Amino acid sequence: MVFAHLQRYIRVAGCVLCLLLLVVTDAQQASAASLTVNATSPYVVADGVCSLIEAIANANDDAQTHADCPAGNGADTITLSENVTLDGTDVFSAFGASGLPALTSDMTIQGNNRTIERDSSAPAFRLLTVGDGATVTVENLTVRNGLLTGGFDNGGGIYNAGNLTVINTTLEDNRVEAIFPSGGGIYNRSNGTLTVIDSLIQNNVVDDPDSVFDDGGGIYAQGPLVMLNSVITGNRAAESAGGVYAASDTTIVNTVISNNIAAENGGGMVAVGGAATGVHRIYNTTFSNNT
Repeated sequence: MVFAHLQRYIRVAGCVLCLLLLVVTDAQQASAASLTVNATSPYVVADGVCSLIEAIANANDDAQTHADCPAGNGADTITLSENVTLDGTDVFSAFGASGLPALTSDMTIQGNNRTIERDSSAPAFRLLTVGDGATVTVENLTVRNGLLTGGFDNGGGIYNAGNLTVINTTLEDNRVEAIFPSGGGIYNRSNGTLTVIDSLIQNNVVDDPDSVFDDGGGIYAQGPLVMLNSVITGNRAAESAGGVYAASDTTIVNTVISNNIAAENGGGMVAVGGAATGVHRIYNTTFSNNT
């Protein structure tokens, strides 16, 4: 009887919470701007067409820093209508070399089933960087061919120091060859939170022949990680955790972790346990053919 009352209380409380969230979300959406990227070049050009770098700058600044895009305002949405190829015309310094400015304010990158990739002949840089404290959603996007080769840089595809949610997104063929490389696909810093939903993390690599700490071919998560209904496959680490390295609270549900390779430990996953590092919860998840 007590349990039944508790269930009803949870349902009622949940409905109230849902209403509150709807009110907050509606208020945020009313003040947020929508910026559509329709330039074929991602770089800043005064041509009357909104480029990706111009849109990110406006969203970060909550202003019309670049006249070719609308002014940012609150938790903006940037929607791609073109694939974006970065050739290194501009390289930004954001926790290492980045092909795009760091995302430093709250925003959604709505990929619209497009691709952001580094040109194979371009200099080394990652693709997306989420700055400290920013809440960012990346949705319906492919992030491909990021490369880091210098210093202690991490996160070949995405580096996260904020609150990042990745939905229905593919991260593939990203690579880190820096000193102590980590996070071929995604690097989640200790102060970051990472949520991965309905996404594919494949064929990402961390490999430095001179290093002994090459961890997390697919994902390296120092901060909390939640992963739902996703696939982690074909990733490789020259040291540990070909698929996923988890060193904080981790929840993985309905996910496939398969065909990943690590030279030393944890072909599929390394989970660092203990009171200082959090708890790992894994449900309805398949580990197969990891080496």
